[in-house]
Amino acid sequence: MTGFGKASGTFQSKKISVEIRSLNSKSMDLNVRMPSSFKELDSTIRKFVSNALGRGKVDVFINLDSIGEDSNVSINQGLAKKYFTELKTLNDAVGASTKDYLTLIMRMPDVIENAKEDLLEDEKQWLTDLVKEAVQKLNEFRRKEGLDLEREFSNRINDIRSLLSEVHQYEDARIQTIRERMKKGLEDIDAGHDENRFEQEMIFYIEKLVVPLNLSPFYPFPLMEIVDSTSFWLPGAAFFIGTTFVTTVLAFRSAPLPFICWSIYLVSLLPASGIVHVGSAVSADRYTYLPNLSITVGLIVGIASLIRRTPATRPFVIGLTCFWLIGLTALSYQQVKFWSSPLSMWTHVLRVNPDTAIAHRNISTAYYLQGQYTLALEHLEYLSHQGWPVERELTAAYLAIGHCNSASGAFDLIRPTGPEDAADLKQVRETIEACNTKH
Repeated sequence: MTGFGKASGTFQSKKISVEIRSLNSKSMDLNVRMPSSFKELDSTIRKFVSNALGRGKVDVFINLDSIGEDSNVSINQGLAKKYFTELKTLNDAVGASTKDYLTLIMRMPDVIENAKEDLLEDEKQWLTDLVKEAVQKLNEFRRKEGLDLEREFSNRINDIRSLLSEVHQYEDARIQTIRERMKKGLEDIDAGHDENRFEQEMIFYIEKLVVPLNLSPFYPFPLMEIVDSTSFWLPGAAFFIGTTFVTTVLAFRSAPLPFICWSIYLVSLLPASGIVHVGSAVSADRYTYLPNLSITVGLIVGIASLIRRTPATRPFVIGLTCFWLIGLTALSYQQVKFWSSPLSMWTHVLRVNPDTAIAHRNISTAYYLQGQYTLALEHLEYLSHQGWPVERELTAAYLAIGHCNSASGAFDLIRPTGPEDAADLKQVRETIEACNTKH
């Protein structure tokens, strides 16, 4: 905390002032400036100031002024005369016109002497007391500033509390304004959007969080609809969102964590909600890693709080939690097996969603690389019937199993993309002709 303290006084023929300034800092950063005659008190002053102030960026200034006729300053006349003799001899030798020797002599080293006096015990104690007085005044300054800050915070908190009671009357209008702003933004986007998408995504992800069955690395768009928009799910989802939000708001003062966790979940889920669709996936389980963290933290804290408040439920709650965790562990173990190879992963995707085009394409590639051309053709022919441009892959697979006519038919549908591609296609044509001749 910022502060300032000053103390001054006179000891014999010395006038001394002590100024201490402090700024806020996490640790003690102390800087002490004092005349060389007081240096033996440096460690004592540093230790006292550090203990008294605790922390902060602190600057200590100790200034010394001599008053009266007593002074430790003297002129070394013997050295000054020696300088004069040497300078006059040099001047006569070179024929210079300089006559102001005194000004030059006073600038020469060691001409002016400042005799150092040992500090008396009384002077040491007096200076230490002066530093203590300055520290005390700085702490009084800090204390006054702290009281002013406390009063300011109290006034602001009271203002927030009084205004908080008026917020609810603007809530409906605020929600309507935000909704209209979002709709207007969506109207300016060329890509289409689904007004029920957020409710669908939330139901989908919560279901996968609670009952993680039939998980897939990829849920295709637009071949898949997450939730039937005509069913009771969408109104139920809207009711669930609203009820949960209102409940957590009403319980905020006594239990703020549910509101915080629920708000984080909704906000972090928005980028993956698909309100404005981007890419070939309608959703993916990996998108919920971050949103589910807040729900998981809320569940853990809620379970711990339930056990603490109702000890009688401890065995039941712990048993149910352990059963749930064991089930999740078993499902995770089973799910990891699907990632053992690209073929097993994309085969699992087809089991969950048989119409996933990217899965058919990747499986056909895996089978082709393994030399299982017939199996690869099954997936390529499916994609061809769905209108996907797989003529090049079909041509290669047909040639691999010796179906020359089918390869020729697929090849006729290929369009070259450039001069180099045309040269490659010419070689493929020659391969097909050689196949027809052979068979």
